[in-house]
Amino acid sequence: MIFVLSFTTTLVYSQTKCDERIADAEKLYDEGKYSLVIEQMENILSECNLKGNKKYEVLKYLAAANYELDELEKADDYMSLFLKKNPYYEINLNNDPVTFIERIEYFKKWPWLEIGLSGGKPFNNIIVDKIYPVLDTATTNYDQEFTTQSAYFATFNISVNLSRFIAIETGGSYSQQIIAQTIPMFQGIDFNYSEKMKQVYIPLFVKFSYPVKNIVPSIYLGGEYIYMLSSEYYYNYTQNGTYDQEYEFLIAQRKRSDEVLDLASERNQMRYAAIAGVQIAYKMKKMKVFVNFKYRKELNYFNNTDARYNRLDLYLTNYYVFPDIRFESYEVSVGFTYSFFYKVKSKY
Repeated sequence: MIFVLSFTTTLVYSQTKCDERIADAEKLYDEGKYSLVIEQMENILSECNLKGNKKYEVLKYLAAANYELDELEKADDYMSLFLKKNPYYEINLNNDPVTFIERIEYFKKWPWLEIGLSGGKPFNNIIVDKIYPVLDTATTNYDQEFTTQSAYFATFNISVNLSRFIAIETGGSYSQQIIAQTIPMFQGIDFNYSEKMKQVYIPLFVKFSYPVKNIVPSIYLGGEYIYMLSSEYYYNYTQNGTYDQEYEFLIAQRKRSDEVLDLASERNQMRYAAIAGVQIAYKMKKMKVFVNFKYRKELNYFNNTDARYNRLDLYLTNYYVFPDIRFESYEVSVGFTYSFFYKVKSKY
């Protein structure tokens, strides 16, 4: 116990002496004795076990004193070290050295890596490039629009910042989507088709940002890889107003539920899209919260154009062939990112 008390007392005394030495060096700075400030602060840095604010204080005065002596390279080194350890330092106009306050504004600092999560809602539009009528009757109308229904999607974001203004971003998102089409067939009967799919999206794009204090507006442009995990289809018949009783068996018997599609042949399991968007972020130290708007236009067809007649129950029994379609969508999302590995670049 005597040894522990003695050791603790020595540490407290040593720390007190270091604090006194720092205070003496600061007084020398106020007196304009910058060479002595550098000599004493460098000795303190090497001899004292400084942590946290005390270490920041020494680095701050080392940078300021070197700037006063026009030792710009050494001053930049100390300023860079200070900002790497304390990237969100807020200037204290009452206590910080004047030269330090003036010079810190010339330094540019940014996180090299950001990761985050976001989620939102897609609004999909389906482009029909070609339809394939099977019946040629006065009442059959194959030229009907698709409707879509999408669940909220979740995204994992990874951003590598090449500078304060340019970043390369990727990640991955998961979403579910349902598409549906109703075809008025004949004698007051409608054929209803719907398909439910689960998909993964992997983007890669370049983002240009222009920080204005805590507000960071951005625009981005790139591409996206889409992988379909699964897809199931469903169909039935319903009456449309007055219908011929002769066809009542269609409503009662012709229906399918949750039939799994052969993705290898009937759908393009891998698709590609061009993407562009804008983002507004608010920066809070190591975190940013953002609102994002993205436009996506798929470049290849959702369906496999070489296998449109594979599903015999559709085109032979129900007189329906899946058209050639592509997707475009508008996505609105909110999220946050967390920053790692800060880089500091001086004016020089």
